[in-house]
Amino acid sequence: MVTGASQLQRGARRHLAEPRAQWLTATLLGLLCLTLSAPAQATKIKDLSTETPRQREAHDQVVAGNHDAVVKLLDDAAMKQLGRRRNAAESALLGQALAAQGALKAARKVLRSCDKKPVCARTLGDIELTVGDPRRGLKTLGAAFKRHPKDVRLRLAFGAALYAAGQGYQARQLLDPLADLYARRQISEVPELVAVARSLALNGFYKDANQVIADANEAAANKAEQKLVNYWWGTLFLDKTNFRDADKSFRQVLAIDPSHVPSVVAMARIDLDSDHAPRKAKKRLDKALKRTPLDPRLLAVRAEVALADEDLPAAMGFLDAALKISPTHRHTLAVRYATCALRDDARCMKRALKTLSKANKFDAHPHLVAARYLETAHRYDRVLQELKLALKRDPDSAKAHAALGMSYARLADDKKAFAHLETAFRTDRYNVRTANVLNVLYDGVLRHMQVIEGEFVDLRVHRRHRRALERTMLPFLQESYEVLSKKYAMKAKPPLRVEVFETSEQFSVRTVGLPQLGAHAVCFGHLITSRSPTERPFNWKMVLHHELAHVFHIQATDGRVPRWLTEGLAMMESVWLDGRYHMIMERRLYSRWKARKLAKVRTFNLAFSQARSMREIGDAYYQAMKLTRYLDERYGFAKLRKLVAAHKSGKPTAALVKRVLGVTPEQLDADFSTWLGKHLARFERDFRPDRVAIEAMLKAAPKQGAKAAGAKVASAKGAGVKGAGVKGAGAKGAGVTTPQPPLAPALRETMQALKGGDVRRAMATLTRVTPTDKVPKTLSPTACAAYYVAMDLALAKRDWKRLAGVSQALIDQPGGRCDGVRQRVLRARALRALGKDRRTEVLLHLRKAAEIDPRDVSVKRFWLAALPKTAPD
Repeated sequence: MVTGASQLQRGARRHLAEPRAQWLTATLLGLLCLTLSAPAQATKIKDLSTETPRQREAHDQVVAGNHDAVVKLLDDAAMKQLGRRRNAAESALLGQALAAQGALKAARKVLRSCDKKPVCARTLGDIELTVGDPRRGLKTLGAAFKRHPKDVRLRLAFGAALYAAGQGYQARQLLDPLADLYARRQISEVPELVAVARSLALNGFYKDANQVIADANEAAANKAEQKLVNYWWGTLFLDKTNFRDADKSFRQVLAIDPSHVPSVVAMARIDLDSDHAPRKAKKRLDKALKRTPLDPRLLAVRAEVALADEDLPAAMGFLDAALKISPTHRHTLAVRYATCALRDDARCMKRALKTLSKANKFDAHPHLVAARYLETAHRYDRVLQELKLALKRDPDSAKAHAALGMSYARLADDKKAFAHLETAFRTDRYNVRTANVLNVLYDGVLRHMQVIEGEFVDLRVHRRHRRALERTMLPFLQESYEVLSKKYAMKAKPPLRVEVFETSEQFSVRTVGLPQLGAHAVCFGHLITSRSPTERPFNWKMVLHHELAHVFHIQATDGRVPRWLTEGLAMMESVWLDGRYHMIMERRLYSRWKARKLAKVRTFNLAFSQARSMREIGDAYYQAMKLTRYLDERYGFAKLRKLVAAHKSGKPTAALVKRVLGVTPEQLDADFSTWLGKHLARFERDFRPDRVAIEAMLKAAPKQGAKAAGAKVASAKGAGVKGAGVKGAGAKGAGVTTPQPPLAPALRETMQALKGGDVRRAMATLTRVTPTDKVPKTLSPTACAAYYVAMDLALAKRDWKRLAGVSQALIDQPGGRCDGVRQRVLRARALRALGKDRRTEVLLHLRKAAEIDPRDVSVKRFWLAALPKTAPD
């Protein structure tokens, strides 16, 4: 079969093959006609385009997100200067720009003046559905569709409004013909192709929708069409939890229009739901709110970030602001319902649900949102209640069935879990989480896993590992349960089950429905999921005891225990079980204490939710652990247990700290800081400047260099040395500096060479100013830093003689002002490498290092290497 394009090309070739004479005659006749035409005839040629130049410019500005420019181009004052009225397309663009600025009333006024035109009706209806009143949108679109039943985009908008109103049957009947038009190739324009794709998605034909929008993507010829296609394609992906492709699509939209609010909201959604990064979402939303402070979509998701931070008052503040702009905004009311549920405010929940029901009494969305945040708060019984209410309102909701299936799985009820997940999959075969759980778990590994009953805790493992784990893990879980039940004076409600999966992928899918989760185990109140130590070794006893402790905290408070308290207690429970289960993070905690960067009790949870890296999350865990240890030592475990149980009331932690411990959160912060300073005081004897500290010292070096050689030695704090134990001139044994070479310029040159990777130049430069044979009796802070860097360079070169000399120079400084763990370990290592029989001195240096930091890995490792190997008796 020959395509139309081929026929066109063949026709063109036939035309080009005509005799030259015919072509010449036609050309001459044409020139003759032009010659005989009067000049006045040229003015009668009409522009067939219906767009005005101003409309085209405004359209381009809307695409780029420059809404202020659109208003200036099309407002009443601009039109008055032109001496004409706006046409319908211009009014639609102006209304769209005004709504984007948050001027909803002004946008309505402009669009109502032309709502009999399809373009104005569509724009007004879309604004009402997204940020205004859905009932108004339905009425407007219904009236417009009666007047223009053949308008494809208007049909789609009206169908979407019917779905939003809970009239799914009527919506399906209205939207089905669009697929027929597409099949008969009567639709080719990109906006209409997108309308067809959206109609298919609304009707549940997701695969077909994806195909049509892919066709639209191929046909998109300009930025406006690319923006439209990528936004709705990303929306389709996001709805199916395909976060990777959704992220790609929304990024393409934001490359065209950085201020596109729906895409910013979608990206924040990905930050929260996929990346679990509320800090990232907060930064993104706050930036958008500076541009558009009156958009309820942004404010509603910003409230969700506050919920992730467990800051309910802040969440209510954002929601109040959003509802003041748009009192019937669907997602805002759903988040408000969830916030009220977390506050146990039944009256508030009822009001939010009543307002939502006026627009759609079958809408399950508020219950789904509430279930998500109640689950985050570990209130699993309430999660079940909300999901059952969701199915009562919408029995066909695939999302509600999927969420209920996951909830039953986390209660170790696999029969009900499988039934709901199967129903969800039959309704929607393209939800990634549902498909993963069914394929990987229920149709896969769970068929090969067996439940071993224990006295208190059951264990579910793969049958290949049953024999080994039944003898080791099962009895350990029972012992842990007995220890914890005595400490917390309660028995946990059954069922209690630990499930151990062979692979990280299986564990991740069981836990969150997606294949990648950076954790060893997770507690859901009644169920603990865990990786298997057979895949990759880890301290499973420490991890499972930690997670089992969470069971008691969650059940004792109905999930209301704050994260810092439950994590701190669970960390300490592992240490109390076995002192070897202690994290080695004291040095980082000391640095943060020294810099006054400790988290405060009143806002401690932010240290978890707003962490920028895994290292910062580790810092939050470790500080919580140390704070729990302080509370235990200062007030006793009975008070600590009472503080946990008091959270069942739902009152804020600050009030409970005052009631149970008798101190304000601020006083507790101060007392803990004092205790921690004494506990970590040994690090004051550890001179360990990092690159940042050395650079800060060099900035201050010119001021120090101006002083005479006999000037007082600057303190470590004044020199900017982080964590350095350099004492002032009044310290014991500290005298005046001996005249020294110009160290600051040499050290500065060394640091620049190291940054550039030129180690040879760095060593040559520093060797000149850090002699090991004639070391001054008292080194300045800059000199100590220079010798410290020289020590690392000597180690890199394996120059053991020089390493022994520079490390000894640091150790010999009066009052131990430049001494430290690394200096002692490297001195011991150099002595051992030189082959001298100085074992006693080696062990002395290691003992001194251990006095400062007994948990330092390098100390332990070298200590084992230095100890004599004894023969068995």
